[in-house]
Amino acid sequence: MGGLEIGDYKAETEVSLNGEVIYKDDFSFLIKSASSSEGNISDAENVGIGMTETIISIVALVLALFLFSMVIKKKRKINKIK
Repeated sequence: MGGLEIGDYKAETEVSLNGEVIYKDDFSFLIKSASSSEGNISDAENVGIGMTETIISIVALVLALFLFSMVIKKKRKINKIK
């Protein structure tokens, strides 16, 4: 799964605008199992892994959209001040 080993992970994100950090956050996640195309893993387990990847992708998309909206709001505030 994406070359990540089984274990706990922490993701950190930081959004900067004109050299100023405007948003910073982090979250943790756990990878419990991994497979390769050559491994002996059942179809049911493959579905679970695919579902986990889908959920992680959706969470990443929502986070990216949230960060994008924060940047846009910050730009609007800066433009109103000028």
